[in-house]
Amino acid sequence: MASSTESPQSVLDWCKSLGLNPKKTAVVGPMIPKTKEEFIYKILDADGSIYRPRVVASRRDPDGILLNVLVDSPGEINRETCARGVQVEDHDYWQIVLPDVPEEKELSDSEDEVGGDLENPNPLCSGTPQIPAADHSPVTKRLFDVIPETKLKYTASCESLNSAGRSRPLSDVVEAAQLVEVLAQVGENLRQLAYNGNYKRLKIFSGMEPTPPGEETFEAWRDAALVAITDWPGSGPALCRKIQESLRGPALDLIKLHREVCPQDGPEKLIEVLEDTYGPVEDEIEMLYKFQSCMQKEKENLSEYLKRLRQMLKLLVCRRIIATDRVDSMRLQQLFRGALSMDPTA
Repeated sequence: MASSTESPQSVLDWCKSLGLNPKKTAVVGPMIPKTKEEFIYKILDADGSIYRPRVVASRRDPDGILLNVLVDSPGEINRETCARGVQVEDHDYWQIVLPDVPEEKELSDSEDEVGGDLENPNPLCSGTPQIPAADHSPVTKRLFDVIPETKLKYTASCESLNSAGRSRPLSDVVEAAQLVEVLAQVGENLRQLAYNGNYKRLKIFSGMEPTPPGEETFEAWRDAALVAITDWPGSGPALCRKIQESLRGPALDLIKLHREVCPQDGPEKLIEVLEDTYGPVEDEIEMLYKFQSCMQKEKENLSEYLKRLRQMLKLLVCRRIIATDRVDSMRLQQLFRGALSMDPTA
């Protein structure tokens, strides 16, 4: 009988076939085929080795009996601290297999000197072009791949090269290559910052009744989501992904289906879809009355009172009860009506 567990090399091949970053992926299993995604997330979240795991693919073992699941993470998985397996209920055990990622070769000081591999110290003035070896610095190669217009054009003599007016000193090429690599690293760091705790992570909402332990009711989740999308950095698609990451079960299935039909909708629309399905049954008059009856509480800061008004107004807009251009005037009007008279700014 063949082994039911994936090997590091097979995991690497799997990642390459799907175009995934092997440093951010792992295989969990083997498990029974009917295992639900919610249960997998519950076990992996409790272990904590893989940050915000997401199931991207699955396949049977060679015997066609058990299932291995490929998960990825927004950030790179720490290969030193990641557990090699997790204990599951009913005395079951899932192995965590990381792909066999080849280590990147570091440049030596001699290789870092661009002109070190050239026999002629001034190749631009020679009759034959001097081309670096195939295993030369990947920094220079990356520059030629990314910016093809900066390739050096060799000619038969220095005079013809200078007359063409297209020559660039080799030192400038190296500096440009280093700049390209630095900018690429900065971009990667900025993408990582969007995931690594620089936004308030929403609690889980699944839409199941009664509310499972550790999850939020819809009203609490909705209020937190409406506030969070104003604080999160990023574009609409990124915010939609963060909304979807906090969903499980029926709520997740609903949003997945909606995004397949309407992929252009933003995060506010996703919250509105969930509001129509899981929100309390209140008519327009009741919700307007609730807003107009919202008063500042004793010992409540004015900023907290304004936050409550803002959340209620967002809900009214989400339910299409008021237009967006009425938000500021209604907030100001209710602030004058509901703020405590002892407040110095009231």
